[in-house]
Amino acid sequence: MRKDLGMHGRIAAWVARISLFVLCTTVLSAGTSPRFLFETDEVQSDSEVLHAGPPTDCTGLTDGALCDDGDACTHDDACLAEECVGVDNVCTNGQQCDAATGDCACPDLCGDLDFDGDVDMNDRALFSDSYNALPTDPDFNICADFTGDGQVTRSDLRGFWGCFVHYARAVSGD
Repeated sequence: MRKDLGMHGRIAAWVARISLFVLCTTVLSAGTSPRFLFETDEVQSDSEVLHAGPPTDCTGLTDGALCDDGDACTHDDACLAEECVGVDNVCTNGQQCDAATGDCACPDLCGDLDFDGDVDMNDRALFSDSYNALPTDPDFNICADFTGDGQVTRSDLRGFWGCFVHYARAVSGD
C-alpha cells in the first residue's frame, strides 16, 4: 500500500523531479487560489508564505530558478550559471521594445523609423520599402503608417515628409 505523503510531501516529491525550472504551485488553504513559490520564499505554514517574488540575484540559486533580470524587454527570466537571463521580447512591423513598459512601440521621434535618434535617408529608405505595403506584407512598417489605416500610402508619405522636413529644420537651426 502506498503511503499518503500529505500535501507538502507530494509537493516536495514533485519538485525533486523538476530539473529545468524550480517552480511549483500549492493551494495554501481550502478555497484559495494557487500561489507560485520561488526559491527565495519561505513557507511558514499551510496558510502563510513570506512571498519575496522572483529574486534579481541568482547567486547560490540553481539553474532554472525563476528570477527577474529587471529588463522589461525580456520574459521567461531564469537563473543560468548564477546569472539572471531572459528571452528578448520580439517586436514586429518596424516596432521596437520600449524599455520602460516592455511593450512594442514606434519611436518617440516622428519619422525615425530605424530608431537611431534622427530622421535621415535611412528612414526614407525604410519608408519607401513600406510604401503600398499591407500589414500582411513582410515590408510593412506600422511606424510608417502615419494615418493608422493599416496601409502605407500617399497620405502617410505626407506625414513622413513633414517629419523629415521638421527634423532637418530643427537640426539646421531654421
